[in-house]
Amino acid sequence: MSLNQSFFYVALQILNLVVGVFISIYVAIAIEPTTYSIYAIYMIVVGVFAAFSAVGYETVLIRNSLKWQKSK
Repeated sequence: MSLNQSFFYVALQILNLVVGVFISIYVAIAIEPTTYSIYAIYMIVVGVFAAFSAVGYETVLIRNSLKWQKSK
């Protein structure tokens, strides 16, 4: 990965973060507090699942299933 590609990747990550913050602020202003609380709980659940998916268990599951297929 070249320096130019790395800079572009970092810039996109920062842009994603900034856009996400502004969208969260807009949603918080646009909807009722009770609806926003349901939305916040939903985002917490999604965030927890995303954190576990970033651990890399998919790779482990695929590797184990391939070993299981070879042993059959």
